[in-house]
Amino acid sequence: MFGRLYVGEIFIAHLAATSSYAFRVDVARGPLDPADVLARLAGLGTDPAFVGYPYPLARAHQAARVTGYAVADLRRAFRESLGRRGMREDDIEVLFQDFHEVLNRS
Repeated sequence: MFGRLYVGEIFIAHLAATSSYAFRVDVARGPLDPADVLARLAGLGTDPAFVGYPYPLARAHQAARVTGYAVADLRRAFRESLGRRGMREDDIEVLFQDFHEVLNRS
């Protein structure tokens, strides 16, 4: 099912041995082996403030202050745009799943 929506591989990875959390990592197909991509991410997950999480991404999250209302408005507009362009509702639902919830169900 995911092959239709995402061109790449999906991994669940601990990016630091001492981290309590594993993360979903989507690696698009490209010139690098996915193991190399994961190794590079792991190398960025050693900041003591963000153990196991790539610190450039953590810094970007801190800098980006988007309200819940703005996120909801953007998601709604994007979903409507996909529907107008012919994407099936089932495919839109898969695309907009909260994969944290999917992983928690497993």
